[in-house]
Amino acid sequence: MNSEYTVLESQRHLQWRSRNRSAVVHAPALATSISSIVHHFLRASGAYKLQPGGPGYETVYGTTAVIPYLLSLTPAADLDATFAAIAAHETKLVTRLLGFLTEPKQSERGVRVVGIEEPSNTRLPTVSFVVVGERPMRTKEIVKVFDERGGVGIRWGHFYAYTLSQQLAPPVDPEEGVVRVSLVHYNTMEEVEKIISILEEILV
Repeated sequence: MNSEYTVLESQRHLQWRSRNRSAVVHAPALATSISSIVHHFLRASGAYKLQPGGPGYETVYGTTAVIPYLLSLTPAADLDATFAAIAAHETKLVTRLLGFLTEPKQSERGVRVVGIEEPSNTRLPTVSFVVVGERPMRTKEIVKVFDERGGVGIRWGHFYAYTLSQQLAPPVDPEEGVVRVSLVHYNTMEEVEKIISILEEILV
């Protein structure tokens, strides 16, 4: 084999099942010449340069049940009906949360939604915000209160949008990040109300 790099890939498709294997073969002396495809703020060497994320084996296997699960969510057992129902429900959830976060009272407190503030069927129900102004709050301190209460899981950080956070107006310190509330179709309005109730206490 006279080539410097050789890429091997095999694929096998059996209806919904798919098996893929790939490998990169190179001379040892060329290892340092391979550019890293991981995030620039992470240190990687060797094979890790080509692995932007670790594979979640249980997640990979779990995808085999995704279509049957989605079809089970509506009586029609139709994907179009399922996605329409999911969009409608998620819009209701995010409308309530965004409505609270963008109230004049919260704006005066320094709450700033990062991203689109208006709910719609095309807006994902993931909401990020920061608390700035005269009485700023650290994102991790807000999340800490939720962790101590239990029952609700929200997170803080840059969520791998490291460079983007620095380019926002005003910029967000990537080490501080944002508070992120990720809602999905199986969340309930009661859970959203619980989130709002805790935030009302925190943002006094």
